[in-house]
Amino acid sequence: MISADQKKRERLLRFQEVDLYPVTCEPLSKGRSDLEILEALVIAGCKIVQ
Repeated sequence: MISADQKKRERLLRFQEVDLYPVTCEPLSKGRSDLEILEALVIAGCKIVQ
């Protein structure tokens, strides 16, 4: 079993590998839904999206 501290360290290491951290907001997406934005981000290779 992995300890909570170990899980936190692993998440932090994965987060530090990320070059781009997009944040979506449907009202600011020029008529595109969050799902449309998410699909485009996944295709572009984004690994973390908020």
